[in-house]
Amino acid sequence: MSTRPGIAAVVATSGVAQTYNSPLEVPTDPRAVAMGESHVAYRANSSALMFNPAGLAALHGAGISYSRRSVDWMKWLDQFVYYGIDAFAETSIGVFGACYNRFNQGDVTVSTTISPAGIGKASLYSHAIALGYGREIVDGLEAGIAAKYYDIVMSPTGPGLPANTLWSTTPAWLFDAGLLYTIPVYRDGEEWNHAITIGASVQNIGTELKSRYPASEVEQSFSEQQPQYVRLGFSYSIGGLPRERHALAPFSALLTAEYGNVFNAKGPFASAKDYWGWGMEAKIYELVSLRCGWVTMPFTSIYGQKGEPMLRGGAAVHLPFRVLGSGLPLVLSGNFSMIPIDRYPNQFMLGDKTSLTSFSIDLRYEYDSAGQSSPE
Repeated sequence: MSTRPGIAAVVATSGVAQTYNSPLEVPTDPRAVAMGESHVAYRANSSALMFNPAGLAALHGAGISYSRRSVDWMKWLDQFVYYGIDAFAETSIGVFGACYNRFNQGDVTVSTTISPAGIGKASLYSHAIALGYGREIVDGLEAGIAAKYYDIVMSPTGPGLPANTLWSTTPAWLFDAGLLYTIPVYRDGEEWNHAITIGASVQNIGTELKSRYPASEVEQSFSEQQPQYVRLGFSYSIGGLPRERHALAPFSALLTAEYGNVFNAKGPFASAKDYWGWGMEAKIYELVSLRCGWVTMPFTSIYGQKGEPMLRGGAAVHLPFRVLGSGLPLVLSGNFSMIPIDRYPNQFMLGDKTSLTSFSIDLRYEYDSAGQSSPE
């Protein structure tokens, strides 16, 4: 169908898609990326709909973020990009979240059996839309749910493409659910807070993505079930409390760990089930964050060799408006992560880069429902 190769197969094959190229699987949030994609047990997580919808429950106020993650490890992949938009809002009955994730694959040449050289151009992208809700059920226990729409879209970018030559799909409808349980360790006077959080989620339970390609002598139809994850993990947080109301907290740190299992993996991907992630973050006076992490994947790819930890890193700069003397409870953040890659993952591929990047711009309104300032 396309004369140009791609990271993701243009036409789905029957079975379970498990290639780590879907906006359902690949996070764009630089914080999560830098911390080893290990956020299943992270509370107050604005990108919770990527890992565990229960992470919405501890968020206060409202926020929105835009993120972008590059995939152009070869020169001809310059149009391959992941995008993400996340938003949340706290209400009196809980926290609602929404996200839009998209993987652009640029223009492809559409060919047919009669015209294998191509009959025109079309743009190709996959995207996912998620709506979620989280709240505290009992003291220390938070729960969340999410509904997702996932589809792959091909649309003509010029004249000369009959509708019956384009690949079409019936989208998948998917559901996630998750829990978080937080245990305060101790409180040393009024200076430090400590907590351990345990998290679990299940993801992508729902219908198959169905594809139809009529541009051949015999119409071809395919179906694929998206990878269904069980995620388990924990986090440990420690934070220094500000000495005065509205002052900046001097220091906070977060450690995270996660195990992910694709429980419906089968066929050639039957053994590609186990993902591991670890992450660390230190925040200084709510102004600068430093992050690092490791990811282990069950297959060899540009991200590294099968079963070997792959290092990540990143940083962020935060601007709490209150440090400028403004009465507005806003925080503007810029986040960046570096993703080292293997430019020669196998004998058939040789890339042009040794690393990829992810960045985001976030704006948060940090008053909780009781009208109190609540910096994360």
